[in-house]
Amino acid sequence: MAAGPAMEPRVIPALVARHAGDAAFYWQQHDRAAYSPLVGLSQLQEFDRLLDAHLDGLHVAGDAGWNAALAELDRWGGANEAFVAATLGLASAQESSRIEHVAQLVQKNPERMLRGLVGGLIWAPPDIAEHWCMQWMHPDAPAVLTEAAWRATAVMSRRVTGHSQSPQLRASLPLTLASSRPAVRAAACRAAACLDVAALQAMLRDSVRDVRAEAAIGWLRQSTLAERQKKDTHQNHLQVVAVLWQACQSLMDELAGLSGWYRAQALRRLARWVYQLAVAVPMQHPAVAPLLERLPMRLGLWFVLHHGDAHYLSWVVQCMDNPEVVRLAGWI
Repeated sequence: MAAGPAMEPRVIPALVARHAGDAAFYWQQHDRAAYSPLVGLSQLQEFDRLLDAHLDGLHVAGDAGWNAALAELDRWGGANEAFVAATLGLASAQESSRIEHVAQLVQKNPERMLRGLVGGLIWAPPDIAEHWCMQWMHPDAPAVLTEAAWRATAVMSRRVTGHSQSPQLRASLPLTLASSRPAVRAAACRAAACLDVAALQAMLRDSVRDVRAEAAIGWLRQSTLAERQKKDTHQNHLQVVAVLWQACQSLMDELAGLSGWYRAQALRRLARWVYQLAVAVPMQHPAVAPLLERLPMRLGLWFVLHHGDAHYLSWVVQCMDNPEVVRLAGWI
């Protein structure tokens, strides 16, 4: 007897809605805490376990799970909800309409949703993620989706064995680095660190600060301590550090004119740049003390934590007088 059409599972709507909301919450915890010095590996694993459980609940619920994820995305319109919808869309056994629908929504509000789409690509099985990344890297693809594809590719190239050796990726890189869209060039710089680090030299002179910063970070990530100590590369290393340093100072100058969500996003970007700068700056550099005075105190502590120069412990102790950062300062 021929099999009949697959039947939708019976669901409890309130429980499915709870799965959608909680999945967004736990991805937010995963995303915010991944590099936090105050969150341990066991806590991260617990966040991911709970996230997987809620995503499984949405998968099992079928269309009801998908509709619940879309309802959350429509209600809140943030990266967390975009991640859940993108993850379901990428894992769907149906045609590509679901992830294409999410991609269309992200294009309408990329400032709030793009990070969630990138997270969904990274969370997806590598073969599925690579399929969509290659589609969105096409020259005719919307710039927002191209940016998402290259940002996800940068992470996958560090995680997935052989991903950075893809001839198609390497062939696409030069054209993307020449894009007229600064955000696309910056995203491609992230991936170039794994695909073709030599291509970053030209990007260090890009007209846009964020592109220069991403090029510097990519170059520094691929530069080992042994290489930095070689006479013929030490000066080049210092020049690249200077590019990132100037980018951090420029972004700090912008903070005074930002508020709300835009300030929060700028602080997040600055924290990422400061971390990379702290690792790369030589010990006992005379410009570090003035930098600590200019940085927001929490970011200054973040710098000292990763820079590792005990000379600044007295400054850390002084920060413990501030109740807003006392816990972080004490931990450092």
